[in-house]
Amino acid sequence: MMSKSLTRRARLVALVAAALLFRALLPSFAAVAASRAVQREHLTPPEIEQVRNNQQLSKRTEVFIKAAERRVLALTDRAAMQQQAQKESEIWGDLAASTRPQLISDLAKILEEAVTNIDDTALKTQNTALLAKSLQKLAQAATRFLPQLAALRERAADEAERNQLELAIEAAEEIVAAATKHPVVEDDKGKNAKGKN
Repeated sequence: MMSKSLTRRARLVALVAAALLFRALLPSFAAVAASRAVQREHLTPPEIEQVRNNQQLSKRTEVFIKAAERRVLALTDRAAMQQQAQKESEIWGDLAASTRPQLISDLAKILEEAVTNIDDTALKTQNTALLAKSLQKLAQAATRFLPQLAALRERAADEAERNQLELAIEAAEEIVAAATKHPVVEDDKGKNAKGKN
C-alpha cells in the first residue's frame, strides 16, 4: 500500500501533466474555433450591398433570385457565367473563384435567406398580397431551378456534393409548396394587389 505522501505526489504529477497537455492543445483548439467563426459568406459583397439598397420586399426578393440564378448558371454553364460576369461583376460580384461545393452551398443558403426575409416581413406587415407576390416570384425561380438541380444531383461527383444539392432541392421544393398555399390575391380590377414594403 502506498503512503499518503506518494499518493498525493502521484496526483500532483497527474494534475501537472494534464495542465501541460491542456496548455499544449489550447492553440489548436483556438485555431479550430477561429476557423469555424470565419465562415464563408454566401453572397458576394456587391450582392450584399444590393440587398441593403433594396428595402422593398419584392425588390429584395428579386436580388436573392438574381444571386441564386448566378449560382445555377455557374454550376450548369461556367462559360456563360464567365461571359455574363464580364458585364455584371461590378454590380453583382465575381464568382470565378467559387468551387462547385461552395456554389451549391451558397444557392441553398440564398434560398433560405430569401424565405427568411419574407417570413420576417410577414411578422411586421399585414399586407398578405405583397407577401404572396414576393413568394410567387421566388417560387417561379425555384420551379426553374428544380430540373437543373435534379440533373446536377444525378451527375454529382461525390456524396458530399449530392448532399448539398439535396439541401438546395429541398429549399426550392419548400418554396414552391409554400407558394401554392399562399396564392397572389387579386383585387376587384383583376390586377395583382399592390403594397409597399
